[in-house]
Amino acid sequence: MAQVYQVPAHTDISHQELKGIKIENLKCLKNLEIDLSEKPMIAIMAPNGCGKSSILHALYCSFNIPNTSAEVNYFSRFFRPTNLNKWNNSKFTIEYSFQRRGVDSGILSKEYLKTQQRWCRYEDRPIRHTEFIGIETCVPSIEHYASKRGSTLLKTPLTTEDDRKVRDSASRIMQRQYTEYCKHTTKSKKLIGVTYSDIEYSSFSMGAGEQRIFLILEKIIKAPKYSLILIDEIDLLLHEDALSRLLDELNNICNDRHLQLIFTTHSRSVLRKNYIAFRNLLQTPDKTLCFEKCYPQFLSRLSGKREQMYEIFVEDELARTIVQQLCIDNGVKPNIDIIKFGPATVGVKSACGMVVTDPNNMDKSLFVIDGDKDYFADEWYINQVESFFHGDDPDLLPKRAKALQSLTRLNMENEHIAPEEYYRNCILNLNRESLTEGEKSIFDALQNVVVPADTHDYFKTAIENLGFTLETGTCKIIELLKKTAQWTQITARVQQWIDSIKPNIVIPN
Repeated sequence: MAQVYQVPAHTDISHQELKGIKIENLKCLKNLEIDLSEKPMIAIMAPNGCGKSSILHALYCSFNIPNTSAEVNYFSRFFRPTNLNKWNNSKFTIEYSFQRRGVDSGILSKEYLKTQQRWCRYEDRPIRHTEFIGIETCVPSIEHYASKRGSTLLKTPLTTEDDRKVRDSASRIMQRQYTEYCKHTTKSKKLIGVTYSDIEYSSFSMGAGEQRIFLILEKIIKAPKYSLILIDEIDLLLHEDALSRLLDELNNICNDRHLQLIFTTHSRSVLRKNYIAFRNLLQTPDKTLCFEKCYPQFLSRLSGKREQMYEIFVEDELARTIVQQLCIDNGVKPNIDIIKFGPATVGVKSACGMVVTDPNNMDKSLFVIDGDKDYFADEWYINQVESFFHGDDPDLLPKRAKALQSLTRLNMENEHIAPEEYYRNCILNLNRESLTEGEKSIFDALQNVVVPADTHDYFKTAIENLGFTLETGTCKIIELLKKTAQWTQITARVQQWIDSIKPNIVIPN
């Protein structure tokens, strides 16, 4: 049996933050790097079998938990060695920071490598209070404590300030007013007890989702400040509305107590929560890719099947509208799917990933970057692709070439300006008197946006002032952009690709 020891509290440590994890090899995970510092709440999403739970297990085993039996998060609990797999040569590194007596530690790293003997010296792990809430908490008490006999339950009211917070948060999530929160115990069992609408009951009578909400709230509300909370499959057993309210409550708690919460989920509804940072995983034969800030349709395409023969992937609604208009003008729109992927870095990573996962269709896919000032130079694309296909292996050369061939951008004459500002300037160079009354209203709305806080607001503010939805307003602005002398130059590279595939498309007369 492994040694059990107590970790000193180290109350002088504060402002702890897990910055990220780099996994070289761990179960099915390969060459994966995840930034975990963007927001206090991080959602890890992926199809089944991609290693989401393994990431949480690795993080849980990475810390010594103050005043807790060390065995609770030994690696052997989650990466149990068997005669089939001893997990030898598994390797990952965490990056973290903290303050001690107000002094920043800087970014530190700790490597974990499974050798023939063990993963690490457990006493050398960084100290941080960490909670892991696994899917075993989804098992209803009535099934966990299987018995045909009746039970005598002893009631202990829970009356601390934290207990009140658990009760009140659960009331808001479940949309029912709990008037009491307590513990029910027998000689061998400890159960949740509540009173609602004058009915008193224990977790023997609770639904599994209701029970799990209380268990999650209990762990998080009573965790010390700056704790790390890990929840596997947070959406299990919860209705979409209850899940939404739970996430809202957890966000408030995390901000109030400076907690980091990392959870896995399959629920696409969480993508609507702007206080959550999303990390979407995709397995390829060579590595596990991590995508940030992706659009749901794009994620479905990455893990699903091609719907159309040809696909164009774009950054955002503005680029989608430009490309869509170009496809309509060329008569090829029915043959091409246009899918938004998110930031430029996601587009490059996706192009490289599809070279590995779908190489035979790369000549039917185009990734369009919007030509922003940070991604204007061709060298940027070359460097990004080379960093993905890193090394001197000659087999990497055709992969790099194929990825670069699938990448292009919208053209702008000024490399030091953002697309929205450039397109606005092009439109304002039109002769206003030659426009229709409707076009004049759009022209004037753009002209009235002088110095926005963000370059995206050149269009966003004008569209809001006109009373259009984002999609409708963007379409009307692009129709006006088509009248400018720069339209042909802006769309030239995408037009060249469309011209190359036209001979393979049957266009109705």
